[in-house]
Amino acid sequence: FPGFSNVGDASCSKSVAQYMLIRPLREIEFRKHREYEEALNESDDPKSFPTPPRVCVNNTSLEALQHLAAEQGRGLLSVHDELSDWFSSLKRYNRSSQGDKGAWLSAHNGQRLSIDRRNLKKPIFVPCWGVALVGAIPPSVLSELSRDAELDNQDGLDVRLCYLRPTLPPVELRPEPSDYLGMGKLEAIWQHLFDLREMVCDPEMIRFSTEARTAFETWRVKLLEKARGQSSEVAPWTGKLPGLVARLSGVLAALDAASRKQPPSEISLDVYNRALKIADVLTAHRRKIELERGSPTVERLAAELGAFVLDHNVREIDTFEIRRGVVPGIR
Repeated sequence: FPGFSNVGDASCSKSVAQYMLIRPLREIEFRKHREYEEALNESDDPKSFPTPPRVCVNNTSLEALQHLAAEQGRGLLSVHDELSDWFSSLKRYNRSSQGDKGAWLSAHNGQRLSIDRRNLKKPIFVPCWGVALVGAIPPSVLSELSRDAELDNQDGLDVRLCYLRPTLPPVELRPEPSDYLGMGKLEAIWQHLFDLREMVCDPEMIRFSTEARTAFETWRVKLLEKARGQSSEVAPWTGKLPGLVARLSGVLAALDAASRKQPPSEISLDVYNRALKIADVLTAHRRKIELERGSPTVERLAAELGAFVLDHNVREIDTFEIRRGVVPGIR
């Protein structure tokens, strides 16, 4: 799956929001680890117990990540409080970031992978080289990475990242932790998927229904025809959109099935339509990020103001209202 980058200024609770979503997955993983440790302590034959499965990884090298993926044969989630650390790691273990970038680009596809290195006694075979990436990053750092060519549309890394640039919510009292009733349901869904993950030996395909496939192909053809009609080249993000929608459809189908305690069977037309709406939201956030990191401040603010006028059907607005903060992010 693509990487998700939550873009926001310092101290705007990026890490808190990320932690709330990752916590149920962490709880499952640590529970499995505790069960494994208890079984080892009570057994006379430690080798009879397989190593507990991993899902989330932090602060690891690409080489270690590939070894881990080979051992358990499943995809992984690379979690970063600060995504800038991940960008730094591309050069930390490799003088040229291009070396690790190629491996990360292939991790986007979740295909089989064979690794041959001089220091290995035999090749490593990875049944599913797929790593999802999630992290937070300040907009200033993202702009700096763009200027330094760490993020270049041409090498495909940038368009594999889905950016979220939410507007700051109103300042208000936070609810008590017990009020997050949805977190228990989310953990139950992920627990079911986690159990299915241990039962299946190889990655399984979730196919589109006939109706959903027809709708997907019709949309894909229109999208690319329109893009080619406007330019001699298709924009990188537009070219990746069909793959993104397909991946989102698979994820939603798996979550829906798991909420009913069933294995995922197919992608329905309803699931595909929901995935398409999410892709539209991600496209809007990407446009906002591209504008923010690549345009002068005056142009960026003008575009923000224009978007606000269009979204809210504003007939008139004055500078006093703008100074009062009627338009978020503009003073």
